[in-house]
Amino acid sequence: IRHLSQTLRMLAGAPDYEAPIHVTWADPLPTNAAEVVDVLARERALGIVSRQTAARERGRDWAQESLRMASEG
Repeated sequence: IRHLSQTLRMLAGAPDYEAPIHVTWADPLPTNAAEVVDVLARERALGIVSRQTAARERGRDWAQESLRMASEG
C-alpha cells in the first residue's frame, strides 16, 4: 500500500512523493457505543480518566464541547 501510494503520488506530479507514508489500520471489529460510554463513565467515577480524555476517545472536540457546556449553564 505504501509503495502504491508513493507511485501514485509520483505519477500525479506531487513534489513530495518521496515523503514517508504511514498506513494506519482501523480496528475491524465493531464497537458497542453503550459499552464504551459505560466504561468511560466508570473510569471517570474511579478518577482514572479526565473529562477531556473521555471526550477525545468518543471523537469529540473538548475545547468546543466545554464552551458549549459553559454557555448552557
